[in-house]
Amino acid sequence: MPYTRLLLLALAFLVFGIPQGWAQQSALLVSGEDPGSINGGDAGIQTALQSLGFTVTIKGGPNTPVSAADAANVDLVFISSTVTSTNIGNMFTNVNKPVIVSESYLLDDMGMTGPVPVVDYGVANNVSQLEITDPNHPIAQSISGTVSVTTANTSLRWGSPANAADKIARINGSTNRYAIFAYDAGDNMVSGTAPAPRIGFFYDDWTATHGTNQASTLFNQTVQYATSSLTCNVAPDVLKIDPDTVFLVGGSASATATPQGQGNIPANYSVLYLLVTGNNQVIQQTSASPTFNVTATGHYAIHSLVYIADPNDPDYFDTNNIVTGSTTLIGLVNHIAAIGICAAVDLAGDDFTVLSCTADAGTLTIDQNPVFLQNGSASISATPDGNIHVPPGYSTIFVLTSGSNLVIEAVNATPDFTVNSTGTFTIHTLVYDGDPNSPNFLDLSVVQFGTTTGGDVLGLVTANGLCASLDVAGAPVHVQSCTADAGTLTIDQDPVFLQNGSAMISATPDGNINVPAGYSTIFVLTSGSNLVIEAVNATPDFTVNSTGTFTIHTLVYDDDPNSSNFLDLSVVQFGTTTGGDVLGLVTANGLCASLDVAGAPVHVQSCTADAGTLTIDQDPVFLQNGSAMISATPDGNINVPAGYSTIFVLTSGSNLVIEAVNATPDFTVNSTGTFTIHTLVYDGDPNSPN
Repeated sequence: MPYTRLLLLALAFLVFGIPQGWAQQSALLVSGEDPGSINGGDAGIQTALQSLGFTVTIKGGPNTPVSAADAANVDLVFISSTVTSTNIGNMFTNVNKPVIVSESYLLDDMGMTGPVPVVDYGVANNVSQLEITDPNHPIAQSISGTVSVTTANTSLRWGSPANAADKIARINGSTNRYAIFAYDAGDNMVSGTAPAPRIGFFYDDWTATHGTNQASTLFNQTVQYATSSLTCNVAPDVLKIDPDTVFLVGGSASATATPQGQGNIPANYSVLYLLVTGNNQVIQQTSASPTFNVTATGHYAIHSLVYIADPNDPDYFDTNNIVTGSTTLIGLVNHIAAIGICAAVDLAGDDFTVLSCTADAGTLTIDQNPVFLQNGSASISATPDGNIHVPPGYSTIFVLTSGSNLVIEAVNATPDFTVNSTGTFTIHTLVYDGDPNSPNFLDLSVVQFGTTTGGDVLGLVTANGLCASLDVAGAPVHVQSCTADAGTLTIDQDPVFLQNGSAMISATPDGNINVPAGYSTIFVLTSGSNLVIEAVNATPDFTVNSTGTFTIHTLVYDDDPNSSNFLDLSVVQFGTTTGGDVLGLVTANGLCASLDVAGAPVHVQSCTADAGTLTIDQDPVFLQNGSAMISATPDGNINVPAGYSTIFVLTSGSNLVIEAVNATPDFTVNSTGTFTIHTLVYDGDPNSPN
């Protein structure tokens, strides 16, 4: 059966009275009392009808008898429960006017139920609640579930109608005791066909005096439904906003109302959505879409206007008549009624609340910028500025994005990441509700690394009205290629032997070093497998005083303390700091520097070769015929390592000028002077590195 609504006129009448150009409606209130002595319940019904724009005639009391003829000149007949059913009988059964019946003992006379009391109709005692059985019906619009219709337990009327009836509400806890049911004109009732709308309504004698707001709404919508043939058959859709609580994020919040597909909107009609605020329901925004952005906390509602936008149509409505920030919802209704066009306003709408979101991601400061790739990767990090606010129950996560589109690459519990390519990266803080059971839950499982953007996450927050905070600006950092290259070194001699407790080691650069402009080069000597730094030098040569494995490295670095890329070598403690420490310093700070980690290793060994000593055989010796023979005898303390050779060397003067060598320690000299015979123990193998 078609549902129609007259909410438009009813609330306009309620607030402004009868608009000019519209005929006032009239109602016959059939009461058990005379007009001057009606009880509070009937007086409440009279007032409610008048508020809906009806002039009310009261008949049925001892001095004001009523008849079917009294219905001829009214638009609605309302039969109160205060009447004596036997006095009314079937008086109004066949009148061609809408009839609302509260006296349940007349329902059988009206043909609306069967004839058996308590089974087909009756009174429910000590009750206060109804169960809405058809929440989509215009009489129940905006009301659903179990509702209290009186402020205390009382008596409510009910009937059990035919299948053709619209069954809107029943006594709570019952199965077929319907407190509100309706037959449209032409419907088959239990007895006969409804000549006009026939509605059973639950009001007992005094219900109108202690009814709830929901009872009043049901009364108004029942009257509107009964008389709906008096207005145009246009009805806005029912709107539903979910979620109904949203939070300001970045100074704004978004709410969307979803039409439920229950309206009646002809093809030539348009829909304009209205955002209203305040007790006066001032229209703040209008839109062709049911989505609105707001920038302040408060209580809002979204309504709709169904209208004709064609200026050539006699029912045309010019939306310029809506002045945002000034026109009220009821003012709009009144204006439409005053100009006499067929249009409809969804006065029920749906509301939502905008709250402040205390979640604040704060800001981050990048620790080093730019940062340089080292061996294909770089470590980037940021430090929170201390201005974050995490509400109770919320979580914090750090997000790494790349490029200007802020494509999400990774997330971490701390603001540090490793990247493997050059480009602009940004570290953001996200404060969010990670509880899947919370209505404010931000589901991060939708994030696809390398595809989802920070804007997508922010859109998810905004679209769902969630309280979360993303530091969109974040802490950007530029990751660049590092052109510094320490190259390689080749050791000049390996192994090297201690001589008199020390040895000289050196290396030669292979010519593949690259030193960027403004950079410096230094050579580093390390010892052992841990590469403990022992010394640095401007050239790749060092003196060592112990055996072991030493390595000479090249370090290319920026030594300008005013540069963001400065490598501070003052932290190096010889004998403690390692090459790995320096490399870690470079990597941790994302500096562009290059350390030849492999370097040029050399093995420094003890030398067991020992020439021992000699004792001269004769001193002095004299020239005979211009020559003299000199010789010495080894003292027996020589040590010649395996594979080594021994040779004796003759030198002259204090400068030990070599004059001759011999396999034995004896020589012939031809001049006077001081001569010395030495023993030399050495490796004479040309293929030996020694």
